[in-house]
Amino acid sequence: MSGLDKAFLGADHIIWFIGKVESRADPLAIGRVRVRAYGWHTSSLAEIPSEDLPWATVIQSTDSGATPCLKEGDTVIGMFIDGRSAQVPLIIGLLPGYNVENNTGIGFNDLRSEEELKKAPRKPDSWNYKVDGSGIVVDSPDTASRYPLPEDLQRPTLSGASRYDVANTVVQTRKENLDKGVVSADGLTWDEPYPAYNSLYPYNHVIETESGHLFELDDTPDNERIAITHRTGSFLEFYPSGSVVEKITKSKYQIILGDDYIHVMGSVIITVGQDAHIRVEGNAKVEVGNDLDAKVSGGMNLSVKENLNIKVGGDFNLDVAGEAAIISGEDQYLTSGGATHVKASGVARVSSGGIMELTGSEVVVGGASVTLDAPTTEASAGSPAAIDDAAARATATTGQPDPEPIPVPLGDAFKLFDAYTGSAYNQGQFLDDNDDVPDANTVPAANTTGNTACGYEEHLHTFLPKSRWAISSAGLIALQNHEGFGKQLANGMVQCYPDPGTGSEPFTVGWGTTSAVLNGVTLTPNTVVSKAQCQTWLNYSITSIFVPSIKRYIKVELTQGMVDAVISFVYNVGATNFKKSGFLACINKQDWCGAYAALQTWNKANKGKKALPGLTKRRKAEGKLFLS
Repeated sequence: MSGLDKAFLGADHIIWFIGKVESRADPLAIGRVRVRAYGWHTSSLAEIPSEDLPWATVIQSTDSGATPCLKEGDTVIGMFIDGRSAQVPLIIGLLPGYNVENNTGIGFNDLRSEEELKKAPRKPDSWNYKVDGSGIVVDSPDTASRYPLPEDLQRPTLSGASRYDVANTVVQTRKENLDKGVVSADGLTWDEPYPAYNSLYPYNHVIETESGHLFELDDTPDNERIAITHRTGSFLEFYPSGSVVEKITKSKYQIILGDDYIHVMGSVIITVGQDAHIRVEGNAKVEVGNDLDAKVSGGMNLSVKENLNIKVGGDFNLDVAGEAAIISGEDQYLTSGGATHVKASGVARVSSGGIMELTGSEVVVGGASVTLDAPTTEASAGSPAAIDDAAARATATTGQPDPEPIPVPLGDAFKLFDAYTGSAYNQGQFLDDNDDVPDANTVPAANTTGNTACGYEEHLHTFLPKSRWAISSAGLIALQNHEGFGKQLANGMVQCYPDPGTGSEPFTVGWGTTSAVLNGVTLTPNTVVSKAQCQTWLNYSITSIFVPSIKRYIKVELTQGMVDAVISFVYNVGATNFKKSGFLACINKQDWCGAYAALQTWNKANKGKKALPGLTKRRKAEGKLFLS
């Protein structure tokens, strides 16, 4: 009997495996993947080429939190249906974890060809929001990268949106491109609400696709929301209060084959940046419960094919700065219930192509009294104007609607951060003006000093847009080495230590984590946590606090080495000190040598009186990384 006859599912003990996905290019297009199983296959492509691996069937839908299906580099668990023959693998699930190393190009890695990478999805590099009505311009890399992506190293495989880690995502670019100060009729203005994103792990159920689409079902207590976000920045978000915010970064088309009913119980505020065309092919009725004000800066044309009836319940005033002409194709009547007055500052002329009749009980011409016959024809005027009330008189409202409040479910501790670093969760903190913060629209002066003093050759380096700023694995290791690690106990747990500059507060744990990022937990010398928790706090601090802060203050592109060095510096001194430093000023002037020199001056503690050897060493290392 064959091996499959001797060992099949249900007739023998289960043979499990754990492996890495190497290909998903299933020729049958039924969701199969090639898997290299640990222990069963070697990493040598010479011994077992990727194309010789058996196709594994996926037993059910899987969701890695990064894509809605398995992809190269994912770690899976399954069983061999044919037992120890190990030729018929069945995948039952995906194992999330941390991306800890680069793709090495051997087995158990993403082995797609360059041609496959050119056709693969990739996330945008940058988003350029146009305000001229032309929409958005999205730039993406020319080719995809192999998994794990460089920016995902030392980070969990689950989507960062599930744990408030949205640096370099469409969520972060939403925050940086709010539509503010929209002017509507009568001078009323309003702002696009700040994103309600405020997720607390593990309550946000997320699918983030390879090209950057984001789907969220967020159950974070007191911040429950639903959000669908397209990679271009178009989104639909249901806020915790029940409000809905929609933004479309290109055009919107809406077709309704039936009726459309809209009931707005509050105000309606509409601003159109260019032309507006409205066509009604049936009847149109408009009722206004209070006043109707219409202001037209240019001309106004009103064409009525049939009758035009205007009824005014009060006075009627027509003020024309230029000439006024009333032309009728037939008879014209002017009737007044009281006296009729015609006054001209110059000559008043009345002419007729035929007989002109003046009728009345008495006509005064030039001060003389002229008696005429009684009128034989009266103007066929309608009855006095009768204006029906609107169905319900509306209550007049003025001013701007209140901004959508964003709850603060994660504790007041987060309010201690600089509101502009991205770590404050209160909308008011984000929207308040701060004169000490550089103007986001300020373009730094071009570098005129040159960068020859320190031998920096700018043309030999690759400068990255803000959308690609993230700490590299080398930068993370350097930062960890600079920060040092807290006292590790015999049982593997980690104990807090005092600040080396003060000898006391702020007490620190792991790689420089203080109470500020611990959601209200106050660290003391007796606080003990796991090393895994320290790593989580470090990753969160970098991606959600410090990277957003440097993006706000820096106005120019940086190399990867510069990004790593600046993150290390800001992690050490804080965003507030960075924004007022000469280091930042030189960066924004693209004076790289000057930035290097300014960085070296930040080696003192105790209000600048004492240089610390450790800080001096760190600044030299950061400077070397900055110019690398």
